[in-house]
Amino acid sequence: MTEQQPPPIPQNNTMQPLLKKEKRWTWVWLMVIAIVLTANSALTLIGGLPTKAASQKWEYAGEFATDSKLATKFTEAGEKHWEIVHCRRARSGNDWGYECIFKRPKQ
Repeated sequence: MTEQQPPPIPQNNTMQPLLKKEKRWTWVWLMVIAIVLTANSALTLIGGLPTKAASQKWEYAGEFATDSKLATKFTEAGEKHWEIVHCRRARSGNDWGYECIFKRPKQ
């Protein structure tokens, strides 16, 4: 019996494992880039990342108005840029009316 010899090893066989790893990493980097670009596009579409707004300063005032003068008091307050924060039914002496808290931006 004659002994068979193994086939010769190709010269480029040592590069095959390295090329396979490079191909896998190429796909990973392509996926990372695609995800980042998609997220960036989505954020741009909805207006970007939220930024911290400047702190707003407010001034407050309390006011009591009887039922007969309520509409007049509210109109006057609105003309001066006051906004109603809270109102409740209240009594001052013998008069019934509304006790209100107003606010407006400090200037």
